[in-house]
Amino acid sequence: MQEDAELDRLAYEMNALQAQAKQVQEQMSKLQYAFGETEATIQALKGLGGVKEETWFPIGADTMVKVKIADSSKALVDVGGRVMVEKPVAEAVALLEERKKKVSQNMSEMEKAFSQISQRMQALNQVAQRKIA
Repeated sequence: MQEDAELDRLAYEMNALQAQAKQVQEQMSKLQYAFGETEATIQALKGLGGVKEETWFPIGADTMVKVKIADSSKALVDVGGRVMVEKPVAEAVALLEERKKKVSQNMSEMEKAFSQISQRMQALNQVAQRKIA
């Protein structure tokens, strides 16, 4: 009887850990997307330096339009709270590099959390296997 209660507790904890692992994986996926998006933006801003007259600009759904750039020395950047500020491209790139660094740190923390959850799940599985055997 006590064995059944212990197995039920292990199963409950395992289910909770699986749900937590799924949430961490979803957060990691979002962070990976943010990292890639930020890196692409940095590269695009760095590429603007040589553009003097016309270039192709993506408008979505794999579609681009040719545009004339009046001033490629400045960019509007979200500085938080959806507040956009005009900054020189070099400052915008520096801000985005810092943002990318924070995203990378968050990704490392999520990977560590996922590893800890996985280790706990393995330990619970071993305990359950011993109880069943």
